[in-house]
Amino acid sequence: SLTVNNLEQKSFDLYRMSTINLAHAYLLNKKLIEASQLYNNEILKKDFGEDWDNMNIKEILTKDFDDFISKKLITEKEIILFRKTYLKY
Repeated sequence: SLTVNNLEQKSFDLYRMSTINLAHAYLLNKKLIEASQLYNNEILKKDFGEDWDNMNIKEILTKDFDDFISKKLITEKEIILFRKTYLKY
């Protein structure tokens, strides 16, 4: 059943996923500083809820980045360099 806290968590998670998706758009368009500012945003530090398997930001990005690499949207080398240079985790 839906509770106020549960609904608030779902809304907050949707907002945070929107932030990640915008960061993905910047990353794939080679706007690395803009992407990193969003990926490193404090609101993404808290684990996500049940709808996202209680994953943390690092797990979500690893999954998404692997997907981008498999679809040849970006190379593994570019992701490794981006993570080392721009991400806090």
